[in-house]
Amino acid sequence: MKATFLGVPRTSLRHMLLAITGALSLMTAAMAVSELSVSAARLREVLRLNRVTDLTNKMFVASESLALERDVTLSLLSSHDPDVDGALLPSLGEVRNATAAGGRDLVAGLTAENAAIAPTLRASIEARGRAISALRGEIDRALNGASPAVSAELVARWNDILSAELADID
Repeated sequence: MKATFLGVPRTSLRHMLLAITGALSLMTAAMAVSELSVSAARLREVLRLNRVTDLTNKMFVASESLALERDVTLSLLSSHDPDVDGALLPSLGEVRNATAAGGRDLVAGLTAENAAIAPTLRASIEARGRAISALRGEIDRALNGASPAVSAELVARWNDILSAELADID
């Protein structure tokens, strides 16, 4: 028969130490799991912030290149100086390439996980991009002399559509 103390069986010191060590190990494991879940939540937030920052950078690049294309094109359309035209015309192609690349990157970055308005904004940017491409053809004909004079209506349409696109991006 085992010895008891107040009806509780006596255990050896070794058994008590094992029980205490086991309990401490369980508490340590629980604390580690808790810390892992907190760290995982922080990591999700950091990754979300990284995606938002990346999208913001893409919006800035697209906006900057679009504004530059608008300004170079408006300068060319309003210029009557061959020297100015000669200086700006080569940069128009570079600016258009930068605008196209910035627009593609922005549209690719507009996914549902980045923003609740992404589908609407993406559709708007894509539709306006098609209109901008069509206007570029008219502008090229005007700049190449195919159109006898640059109409104020063409300048106004170009300015309006690019300003609207910039407003959407901003």
